[in-house]
Amino acid sequence: MYLETQFTNTCLTDFSSTSAYCNHLKSLADQLSNVGAPVSDQRLVLRLLTGLTEAYASFVTVMQQKDELPNFATTCSRLKMEETTIKERATCESGSTALLTVDEGFSSQPQHHNSNITSSQGRNNSNQGKKNNRGRGNNNRGGKGGRGGAWATGPGRGSAPQQ
Repeated sequence: MYLETQFTNTCLTDFSSTSAYCNHLKSLADQLSNVGAPVSDQRLVLRLLTGLTEAYASFVTVMQQKDELPNFATTCSRLKMEETTIKERATCESGSTALLTVDEGFSSQPQHHNSNITSSQGRNNSNQGKKNNRGRGNNNRGGKGGRGGAWATGPGRGSAPQQ
């Protein structure tokens, strides 16, 4: 009875990692089997899912919506991947917060680092306010501008080299 109570009340919050949690549940299930109270793989998976914290709510939902529950080993493996993902996201979020703090003192104006860029100030610019039609615009081709694509034909223009 003691083993059954322990098995039923085991939760992730009592462990430092999902690996330790999975190992403990498996150990309890093995002990229950040894005393004549075997635990099915499905029950083991359901107990694992029930004992997870709120941080794993979406993981639990996905597992429960499967037509067939994966076996315990597969569920533990996926849970470990989910734990890693959660930790990486937390690290990225804390890193981006620090980055935002550092960037707050800088101007939001774009910085140009190319010394060949010249300013249009001080000269008469007749294209002011108009698109300069450089780059990969549509060039009156129905939106199919740029290299390759439906309009490029002939040697060196989207076709195989001629021999």
